[in-house]
Amino acid sequence: MHTRHVLHNRDAMTAGFYQPLPPTTFVVDKALSHCVRLVPVEIPDKICGCSPESLRVSPGKTVAVITINGRYDLSMPELSCEACQATWAAGVVDLNRSDYWPATLQFSTMYATDVFFSFEEMKMAAPGLSCQAFLRMLDQRTVRFGRTGKISTDSFQKSFFEWEAVRYEVDKICKEEHFICPACTPDMLAVSVDGNRRTDMLTLMVMRWNQQKFNNLATALTRRYQKTTKALQSQLQNLESIKVELAVTESQLEDWVNDVKDWADATTTTTNDVDALANRIEVLVASVKRRSQRLYKDTDGNKGRARIRRKIREEKGILTSLVETYNRMVPNTETLCLETILSGETAWPWQLPHSDSVDLRTKRKAFDIIMSVRRLQEEQKILVAEMDHHWKYLSTRAETLRELSCLFASETLQSSLCGLSEDGLKGLQSIIHKKQRKIRDMRVQARDCYLQVLSGAVHTNFLNKSSADDYDSDFEISDDEL
Repeated sequence: MHTRHVLHNRDAMTAGFYQPLPPTTFVVDKALSHCVRLVPVEIPDKICGCSPESLRVSPGKTVAVITINGRYDLSMPELSCEACQATWAAGVVDLNRSDYWPATLQFSTMYATDVFFSFEEMKMAAPGLSCQAFLRMLDQRTVRFGRTGKISTDSFQKSFFEWEAVRYEVDKICKEEHFICPACTPDMLAVSVDGNRRTDMLTLMVMRWNQQKFNNLATALTRRYQKTTKALQSQLQNLESIKVELAVTESQLEDWVNDVKDWADATTTTTNDVDALANRIEVLVASVKRRSQRLYKDTDGNKGRARIRRKIREEKGILTSLVETYNRMVPNTETLCLETILSGETAWPWQLPHSDSVDLRTKRKAFDIIMSVRRLQEEQKILVAEMDHHWKYLSTRAETLRELSCLFASETLQSSLCGLSEDGLKGLQSIIHKKQRKIRDMRVQARDCYLQVLSGAVHTNFLNKSSADDYDSDFEISDDEL
């Protein structure tokens, strides 16, 4: 019999085979018997001034307890003193201390908070997962372990959103910002579908995604910087190679960049009809060449070759008409010759050599490399700026938590803050200390990551702005306080 571990899953050999046993069933003389099992909650050692030996535990009302293993139908424990007739029953505070979340004030249904955490994590891993699918999984686990009963979808959703709302309010007291990005503040935007930032499932997922991003931001920025630096080095090597290959200087490359830009501006000012004709001509030329290559390569029969020749004649007829139309629309210097464009390497007008005897294709190749180098250099600067913002955010957050810790520790202000009881205030102080430890660890990680990839006084200047005393101030929290 599992009298102490009520939520354990059990099975026994009965009727000649193993079958699962619910917690309210046990085996006596190879027969199944029924009993009452109590919800595992914290029970006080005393409820009155009488001797503890006078206390008696008895089952109270039946409740449904929902855990990650499904539904359990158990009884609430009640204490009574035989000497003075004093009684005790679990309240909301007692259930919260035992990691339960009551669905109603009458406690007819209670959820282990682990179920909410699990549902949230599964939604993060698989956003398409529905609440009904998750609860069907819990119902199947209920049946698998020999228990009965269904889980209400409405009750679960209501309780889950209430639990999230309370977490949101606690974070609000701790001045936690879920809708900002520490790396790109103040330009981040987060939008909720219905404008309610506490009960909209999409917004809850955004909050959790932002939190996940925040937890891994130092590592992500470091990896992006390393990847960008590696790509930049590769492009710089390509640029040096092309300078040696073509024997050009930096000023000549800059002139090529301007030539390509001028060509692009001129191209965008041409009419749409000319652009469409040019694109159509290029497609048809490529098609005719491809079919001509396939004529004897991929086709063995005369019928297959005849079909290809017929298609080539049709496309050449269309191409002839398009070239004539195109030549009437452009200057004489840019006209096309059908025989030229169909023979060997196509020489389009924009690819012909300019006055410096360098064709635009070569200039475009250099242009692409130069633009890639500039983009990567710009991305490096942006990443360093994001690291700077992230570090400043962590420092500001550490200072905010330090001020809150001092504020709630002040005896003169404790009674007037947030309307909390003494136990509630202790719980809030514990949460603040936990967040302080987390921020401290994140600062250590961020500093190590950024110093690993950044070099030079300019890049690491933001890490050296804080004094050693300021950086170490977060470490003053002792393990006993946490």
